[in-house]
Amino acid sequence: MSNIIERDLKFEQLNQDDLNFSVARALMKHVLKDQQKEVFIAAGSGIEGDYAMALAHLLSNQPGIKVKLASNSIQGHRYHLMLLDDGVEILETQRIIKNEIENSGLIIDCIGDDSKYPYPYWIKWINEAQGFVISCDIPSGINGENGSINREAVFADLTVCLQLPKLALYLYPGSDHAGKVVKEDIGLSSNSISSVETKIQLNQLDEILSMLPPRYKHSHKGSYGKVLLIAGCEATSGAALLCGKSILKTGAGLLTVMSYPSVIDLVKNNLFEAMSITIDEEHFQDQLNKLDLSKYSLIVLGPGLGVNHRTDLLLQKVLKSDLPCVIDADGLYYLGKHLELLKRNAFTVITPHEVEFARIFDFERKNIIPQLQQIATRYPNLIVVFKGEHSLIANQSLITINTTGNSTLAKGGSGDVLAGVIGGFLAQQCSYDSVVAAVYIHSLAADYWLKNNSAYSLLASELIEKIDEVILEITRGKNYE
Repeated sequence: MSNIIERDLKFEQLNQDDLNFSVARALMKHVLKDQQKEVFIAAGSGIEGDYAMALAHLLSNQPGIKVKLASNSIQGHRYHLMLLDDGVEILETQRIIKNEIENSGLIIDCIGDDSKYPYPYWIKWINEAQGFVISCDIPSGINGENGSINREAVFADLTVCLQLPKLALYLYPGSDHAGKVVKEDIGLSSNSISSVETKIQLNQLDEILSMLPPRYKHSHKGSYGKVLLIAGCEATSGAALLCGKSILKTGAGLLTVMSYPSVIDLVKNNLFEAMSITIDEEHFQDQLNKLDLSKYSLIVLGPGLGVNHRTDLLLQKVLKSDLPCVIDADGLYYLGKHLELLKRNAFTVITPHEVEFARIFDFERKNIIPQLQQIATRYPNLIVVFKGEHSLIANQSLITINTTGNSTLAKGGSGDVLAGVIGGFLAQQCSYDSVVAAVYIHSLAADYWLKNNSAYSLLASELIEKIDEVILEITRGKNYE
C-alpha cells in the first residue's frame, strides 16, 4: 500500500531554496512537454508563490520560452531582482493579468489556498480560459485536508503532486478538479516521509495479487466457502442474478439464492450452478424461525430485495448470527434502526453510497474521513465500503482509498456486481484485504472496458466478464499449491 499525505510534510532535509528549486524542476519537466513558446505562471503569496518564482527562473533560462509571472507579493522578495535580470515579465495589474490568462496556451497554477483578493479572481479567470492548466501539488482553492471548496477552485488539466499523493486529490469535490494526477519526487528522504503518521493509504496494482484469496491444487467446492445470497424481488429480479453470478465467478465454492418465487424461477433458468430457497410470504415468520444459517460460511443480503418488513426481519436474523456478512442496497435501508447489532464478533461489510450512508449515520461530506474512522473504530468488525468516484474502505482507524474506476460504473447493476465480488472473495478468505482487492478489481474491470469501448455502454452483465479478464491478468503465471 502507498501511504497518502493528509497534511504537509516536514521538510527538515532541504533548506527553503533547495526545496523551491526541487519543486520547480519537477514542474518544469511537464511544462517543457507542452512545447509552448509562452508560459503564464500565477504565483500566490505563500510557499506556492516561491515555487512559482523558482519555476519562472528556470524556464526563463530555457531557449525559446517567454515567461510571464503574475504576482501580488513580489516586491521585496529575494527572487525579485533575479527574475528581473532573467527577463521574466512580471505582471501586477489585474486588467493585464486577466488579459494574459485569457490568451495563454499554458497556465501554471501556483496560487495555493489563499482566499484574499485578488486570488479568487485569478482562479475564476483561469477556469474561464481555454489554456492547458497545470496545478502545483493541489489545485488552488481546494482544502488540502478534506477536498472541500470555500469559494473558487482551479479546474486543472494536470496536477503535479509533490513526493506523495495528497488526500484532497481523492475526495470529492477536490478530485473533480485535479484532472490527471502525476507524482514527482522532490528529493525528500524516507525519514522525512515516515515521520508523518497516517492511517490512510492508496491501493496499488502490484500489491493486489497478494491480497487475493489463494487457490489450491488439492481442494474441493467446500474449500472456497458456502454463500447464502438473499436478494431480488419481482421488480428487481436481475439484482439477484448479477450478484449471484459475481459470487460464483470470483471463486466461491457453493451458492444458495434465497428469494421470492418469480426470482427463483429466473435463477433456476439462468444460474444453473446455484441452489435455491423460495421465500414463503404467507408463512414467512415461521420460515425465518426455522432457517438454519449454520450450514453457510457467509451471507450476502440486500441486492434488489425490496424495502418491506421482511427485509427488516432478514437483516436482524443475519446480524444476530455469528456469520460474516455483506449488507448491500435494500439491506441497508433498515440498518440505522439496528446499529447495536453491528457490535458483533463476525465481519460485517456494508456498501453504502452517499445517500445510503447518510440514512444510516450522521454525515457531513467534508468530514467523511474522520467520520468513517470514528464509525469503524466504534464497531471493530465493521468494514465500510463508501462507494464513490474513489471508494473509501474503512476498518477501525484504517482507510484505503480505491484508485481505479470511471463513470461507466454509474449504471444500475454495478453495485450488485460489487456486492457479489466482495462476497465471492470473502467466502474464500475472510479479511480486510479481500474487500480491498474486490473493490479494486471491480473498478479496474471498468477501466479495462474503456480500452476498447465507450464510457456510455457498459452493462453490469458485461462488467462481470471484464472482472474475469482482470483476475486472469493479475494472476497470470502464479502457481497454485
